Amino acid sequence: MNRIAVCFFFILTPLVFQAQTDTDPENYGGKLQLKEFLALEMMYPDKAIADKTEGEVIISFTVEKDGNVRDAKVSQSVSPEVDTEAMRIFAKLLWNPGRNIHGTVEMQTSLGIKFQIKKWEKMVKQRGYRKLIYHFEPIDTTNILYQFTEVDRPPKPRFAKADLSYSKFMYDNLKYPEMARVQGVEGKVAVSFVVETNGKPSNVIVTSSVGGGCDEEAVRLIQTLSWFAGVKDNKAVRTQMTLEITFSAAGNQQNNFEPTNSMIR
Repeated sequence: MNRIAVCFFFILTPLVFQAQTDTDPENYGGKLQLKEFLALEMMYPDKAIADKTEGEVIISFTVEKDGNVRDAKVSQSVSPEVDTEAMRIFAKLLWNPGRNIHGTVEMQTSLGIKFQIKKWEKMVKQRGYRKLIYHFEPIDTTNILYQFTEVDRPPKPRFAKADLSYSKFMYDNLKYPEMARVQGVEGKVAVSFVVETNGKPSNVIVTSSVGGGCDEEAVRLIQTLSWFAGVKDNKAVRTQMTLEITFSAAGNQQNNFEPTNSMIR
């Protein structure tokens, strides 16, 4: 009986270890950030609303080892108009590659984007606009992602009050996490994100962590900011940036608007 138990132990252990180390590709920020992005970005096609067209578009694609995406195509269609909108949204997503025990791996996967008219109308009411608002036009529609150093005019925070600065915004809105305060956690959290052509931040991820809840607070702060889009060749373009947010228990955040050059893509 003892010998049988030992055999089962050695058979099961590798299987459990394998399951714990394999991960599928995931968009930056995971499911929660994807849901938030869809709420801000989705434009329900007028024809689809008139025809009461609803459903789920499923997009199949391959995520390479470096996170680049190829061979994206609609594998489950709703309508030409809805499919086009789904692909427009999908093209803006950045991805972490799949992993196994050997490291990053190329992997095929899929993403479903649901279109429901009543749900979209509710999102419109919450966000306050039916069509995307651009503060600089024309816009670049190629979805090319430029680094902060590559644009002619970099993105800048956009505030409702003219006298409000980035450092003042951070000072007024940063909520020092209680866990970090109790544990004495301090430091700088580096957050990478994309400023879209409409000035909304997307694909927000932490590239240098502090812990104690500071990472989550840094992401929240970046997501609450509105921006003037970056400009290149007199067009609003998608721009990737990295900012550092300082957490100091003494209250000396000293968060000046100084994007770092530690871009990740």
